[in-house]
Amino acid sequence: GSAFETHYRAAMRERRVAHFEEYYAPLQTWLEVHAYPSEDSLSVFFRDVTERKRQQEELSFLAQYDTLTRLPNRSLFRDRLHQAMLRARRSGENLGLMFLDLNRFKEVNDTLGHATGDKVLQGVAERFRRHLREADTIARPGGDEFTIIVEGIAGPEQAEAVAAKIQDALVEPLHIDDHEIYVAASIGIVLYPAESDDLDGLVRKADIAMYQAKREGGNAFQLYS
Repeated sequence: GSAFETHYRAAMRERRVAHFEEYYAPLQTWLEVHAYPSEDSLSVFFRDVTERKRQQEELSFLAQYDTLTRLPNRSLFRDRLHQAMLRARRSGENLGLMFLDLNRFKEVNDTLGHATGDKVLQGVAERFRRHLREADTIARPGGDEFTIIVEGIAGPEQAEAVAAKIQDALVEPLHIDDHEIYVAASIGIVLYPAESDDLDGLVRKADIAMYQAKREGGNAFQLYS
């Protein structure tokens, strides 16, 4: 039954006060409930706490997600990476970590404005969502950088195939307002546990590989070596 029924029965059976919260679907309302049993009855007081719940959910979202792209932020990314590493360790499978940097993104901000730049980031995030598996974690740690965690990688060749797929996702231009904007990315790839069995080491090496790709002229991917 519902939380109310459970607490009601317990309050009546054990003659104890019950305090709990329950979502009441017909009214789409969160209720704070206080039940006070007497000898043969139960006094119940309700308070609408929907707004408080909404604020709590919003604060929880802000703590874990990037508000612009609605992708995991740096904090949640690190947690997801830690969990993925634990799973890979248990299963004996490889894990691929990719760092992406959008090439010449500063030029978009400088020439078309930050509002357009924000829409580019949103468009890129949506392209990644469409082209990658639901099981893959796509995050935006900040700025024009994205990170992608790909679990169950067979080896370097499959990791590079995923990177190529990411680049394919950006081939078509983004149509924003009256502008046709072409976007390309430099991608650094590192494999776990082959290159590092430490989270910070993995992140650092993916970052190094990304800058190696950038030095090659951008719109390239580079496996850490």
